[in-house]
Amino acid sequence: MISVVIPWRNTPLMLLRRALESIALQTTDHEIETIVVNDGSDWKMADQLMPISRRYSSTNRTFRFASMSSPSGIAAARNLGIKCSHGDYISWLDADDQLEATALACLYNSAQSTNACAVIGDCLVLSPDRFVRRYAAPYLGKLHEEYGGTIFDPWHSVVFAIQPQLLTRDLVLEIKGFNENYRWGEMTEFFLRILRAAGSQNLCHVAQPLYRYSRLQPDSHSSARVQLDQYRQRALLAHSARSGVVIDGLVYVGREYTTGAQHYIPIINGRATWPAYLAEGCIQNPEPVVSLRNQYRPETQEHVVVS
Repeated sequence: MISVVIPWRNTPLMLLRRALESIALQTTDHEIETIVVNDGSDWKMADQLMPISRRYSSTNRTFRFASMSSPSGIAAARNLGIKCSHGDYISWLDADDQLEATALACLYNSAQSTNACAVIGDCLVLSPDRFVRRYAAPYLGKLHEEYGGTIFDPWHSVVFAIQPQLLTRDLVLEIKGFNENYRWGEMTEFFLRILRAAGSQNLCHVAQPLYRYSRLQPDSHSSARVQLDQYRQRALLAHSARSGVVIDGLVYVGREYTTGAQHYIPIINGRATWPAYLAEGCIQNPEPVVSLRNQYRPETQEHVVVS
């Protein structure tokens, strides 16, 4: 069984219906259970979920619902979904996004053929006027192999596309789910712990766009750019500290044209130091580099254990 967890808070039902339909249309023959976690949505909207789910239910497609006792954030909602799930594998889908029809089949087949406990694919970002493909391969493979263990390891300073994901249940429970101290950037922080726990040898990348990420919602979780940037920096610095790599701070410089990854530059002894693989002119809408010590430090609080 594959469990797909969808956190939901007031995303329009039209978009949530589209997300559920994308799961119902998956080409895999495996049983799929979908857990929609209501994180404080309007009760009138919530009442309409049950009849919507019946439309997409079938012999091997089950739709279930869980509700937070009070609005608690997307990380807590995903953790509740994990607790309510039964799948051998777990995947994530946001309420305004979609999976390509072959997504779960491709991810599962890759996990089986490589014996990987974590599989990710590429994604398509949907803007009002176009689709843009985001690539993760350079940062998971060649660049990490070349710069691993140094301040220029992309795992310490690059936020790249990490959706879609398919993870073994054992791995998700091993790292204790999502860190509920992260109100933003929770997926970045979560995946960095996946990388550390599983290691690159147990991670498989599928070079196909299997996830459609929507930028059509102006009030979506990722639209809070300042908070998102701050929490991502916290996650990256925490990962560096756990890896024994000393970085004074990070500064955001922009999005790389080809891959769509967002680059942060390490600050060493008060100076921003650019990696050789980040060529001049490859950053879209570059921002000025400010050589300041970063104020966001790895938190010391333990996060909620998912049992």
